[in-house]
Amino acid sequence: MGKSVLLSFLGTGDYEPVKYFINDEEKFYLTKYAPIAVAKLNNIEKIILFLTKEAKEKHFEKFKEEIKNNIELEEKSIPEGRTEQERWEIWDRVIDSAEGYDLISFDITHSYRLIPFYVFLTIEFLRNIKGVELDGLYYCLYDKEKEKNPIINLNEVLGILSWINFSGFFVRTGIFTKDAKEFIRSIHAKAYKNNNPIKPKFLQTIAGNFESISSALNLSQEIKIDIYISDLIKNLRQESILLKEANYLSKPFVKIFERVKSEYEGLVLEDQNKPFFWARRAINKAKWCLEHGLLIQSVLLLRESLINAFIKDKEELTDREKREKIYSGCNYMSKTISGKSNAFFEAVDKVNNLRNLIAHCGYNRNLLDEKSIENNIKNLIELIENAITEDNIKEVRDFLDNKNFIEIDLGQLYNDVAKIDKIEEYKNKALEIAGNGKDVVLTGNAPVWLYLYVAHALHGKAKSLRYSSPVLKDFIIFDHNPY
Repeated sequence: MGKSVLLSFLGTGDYEPVKYFINDEEKFYLTKYAPIAVAKLNNIEKIILFLTKEAKEKHFEKFKEEIKNNIELEEKSIPEGRTEQERWEIWDRVIDSAEGYDLISFDITHSYRLIPFYVFLTIEFLRNIKGVELDGLYYCLYDKEKEKNPIINLNEVLGILSWINFSGFFVRTGIFTKDAKEFIRSIHAKAYKNNNPIKPKFLQTIAGNFESISSALNLSQEIKIDIYISDLIKNLRQESILLKEANYLSKPFVKIFERVKSEYEGLVLEDQNKPFFWARRAINKAKWCLEHGLLIQSVLLLRESLINAFIKDKEELTDREKREKIYSGCNYMSKTISGKSNAFFEAVDKVNNLRNLIAHCGYNRNLLDEKSIENNIKNLIELIENAITEDNIKEVRDFLDNKNFIEIDLGQLYNDVAKIDKIEEYKNKALEIAGNGKDVVLTGNAPVWLYLYVAHALHGKAKSLRYSSPVLKDFIIFDHNPY
């Protein structure tokens, strides 16, 4: 771990000796230069001092005399910052000077002209890009009428900068980051450590709700999104207490609270009595994800919305076997029904194509750019909203209920025990039941040889042939549908 270091600046003012203190007036340090007092009072081992040519000529030697040999001193020359190029030079030198230090403080008491503005930006860069820990941002409230002058730690400025980052990311993506929750957790812990008069109870809980919702959105977990939003709404009944805590402990949270609340509440649909509720609920979330740039999540939710069109109650939502059977049926019927316009089957095909395009991570010859995918999703949402009707999905419902299939129970072709010498009789009965050009399912308790013989006989007679048993559902033996 690198040494602790203080980065500071000197201007060209006439500095007088001042008794500086931090928190405790009895523990002060007398000096002309605030950065020396900051370093002494915080046991900081090194100062990196940034000086223009004028400031160096006026103060550097005196500064060295006051600091003596107790603190390591490094001087860095900077331009005045009159041009954009000079301002970038200042930026580069400050950033480069922070290399190798894990714990950095800034003092801006004697900063020159526009330097404080650049310090704030530098702090954000160091924290977010370089992973540097900022120990403090110090400034002296100088009053020449007072014997002692306080140096304050403007840590709340760092907090505001953090909230700006969190808020900006949320507005763009709808995601409340883990860093934001960790930040709130630190506020929560600090309140108890410092024995604040207001002890937070709900602030961290609400932040946890936000993080859980964001995680579920990232993972496209549609059911969990609703569960976590319900938890949030329940906790928001304590809104007055929450806002009281936030006003005292973290004011920026109050300003973004309503925005976060309204964003997430819009994800919930309440009226379960409306037709195709489960499908509409998933489509609503797909829309939200599209609006917030979560394109993959949007496509995945649209696929699930097509399945949800056949879901009747909440318990069926997580029945994987049923969901797979529904989507297999959708795919099969979309290829089987030819020469007929059906918006639902069109939606199935387009969702499959777009999902595959994304899921294969670019290993395709015909790739789409992000904007094209976004437009495709937008068009898909409109198509699916209009396509989910009872008329459009009727053929899939009939298929799932086996209404479109001719089912032959081979165990019903004979009494007690199947006899090999009656195999032609059994075959003829099966062919009579099957008819011509139909979709046929073979099932029932019968010997393997009978299954093989009948399946061979149906080849060329049936359009498709499947085998179904309690163990193996809808196993395709052949399918001669060209679509």
